[in-house]
Amino acid sequence: MDKVKKPKAKFWLHDPLSSSQRIMHMARTFPPEVLPLIVIVTAGLTGGIVAMAHKLHTDNQLRNKILSF
Repeated sequence: MDKVKKPKAKFWLHDPLSSSQRIMHMARTFPPEVLPLIVIVTAGLTGGIVAMAHKLHTDNQLRNKILSF
């Protein structure tokens, strides 16, 4: 009887690949449709953080309320 090989996971705990080789493998197998989503989410988060920082920096009443806690 022939033995059927079990499928192995891509990366094992004691994998001989270095971390840079793992990253390159992930970059090669990365679906290109996800890139615009990453750009949009990153831009939204960055804009939100900048808007919050600007509001805290310019609004004296809000800044005083936060400091009075």
